[in-house]
Amino acid sequence: MKEESIYNNLENLIEFLHDNSIRFKENYDLSQISWMRAGGVAFLFIEPATVEEIKLTVKFLKKINEDYLIIGNLSNVLFRNGLIKTIIISSKFLNKIHYLENKIKVEAGVLLPQLAYKLTKSGYIGFSGLTGFPATIGGAIYMNASCYDSCISEKLLYVELLNSFGEIEIWETSDFNFDWRFSKLQDKNYNLIILSAVFYLEKGDLIHLNNNLENVRKNRLEFQEHSSQNLGSIFATKNIYKEIAKYNILYNLYYTIFIIYSKIFFKNKPLKHAFYLNKLTQIFFNLKQKNIHFSKYTFNCIINDNESSADNLIKFVKELHLIIKKCVDIEIKIYDKII
Repeated sequence: MKEESIYNNLENLIEFLHDNSIRFKENYDLSQISWMRAGGVAFLFIEPATVEEIKLTVKFLKKINEDYLIIGNLSNVLFRNGLIKTIIISSKFLNKIHYLENKIKVEAGVLLPQLAYKLTKSGYIGFSGLTGFPATIGGAIYMNASCYDSCISEKLLYVELLNSFGEIEIWETSDFNFDWRFSKLQDKNYNLIILSAVFYLEKGDLIHLNNNLENVRKNRLEFQEHSSQNLGSIFATKNIYKEIAKYNILYNLYYTIFIIYSKIFFKNKPLKHAFYLNKLTQIFFNLKQKNIHFSKYTFNCIINDNESSADNLIKFVKELHLIIKKCVDIEIKIYDKII
């Protein structure tokens, strides 16, 4: 039914996009932009360059009764293999920035790490830890991104959103019900697109901020995968090992023994502690994949060096979730049921 609908509307939709000079691609391979280098083919991939273009697009799709999905940087998103008939709208070209006295207005497609770095180097507090978070502003607000004691919602004042009728809504920070890695937008009942956000700018000590930046940079280089194909944290947790230990008696014993051992032999050696705890956890659960590997730093990140298919990656993540008894939620966004 969906296939018949989009094919019937395709000519009118493409004519609309041409008439309004809105960029789009047909049969676009999503693996080209996926951070995992995996994913299916988007039947129609629309790239609005302005807020007005995205408003026009949403209104037209509502008029012809077509579903759509909004995406950002795909740094924590995994699409299934095959042809994806749901229309995909990218916010990556919504990237304007406006300074407003002691505030800054940022469109949804602006990349968070670059913005956070620029603001920190300009002497503004609250952003230094986010220089290592590879998301757009829209994606970061959606998941309430936090890293190294910085949180995207900390300096957030309000957000402009677009509803499915093509109308603008304004949400203040309190409207989002922010919690750790959570915002109300994750509720499926809210079909809203983040257009822009306004943040409060507060000056701080530049020397202290530069020291923070350097510490974040060193930690990222030491403990995060920064050159391999990965989606960052797979599960929403600050400590995957402690969470597993809560629900698995044998692993709890295993983990406790390791912690005692680590305090004796890996004291002041956090890299060795992280490496061996990760490896021993994989051995405990007898996990071995030909094309999918865990990060050497943590059990909570997988890498795709050998370019496994999206379907295999999705299957592995779901099986891993069952193995650890679903003790934490899956943090990455998986689109395996998308039409």
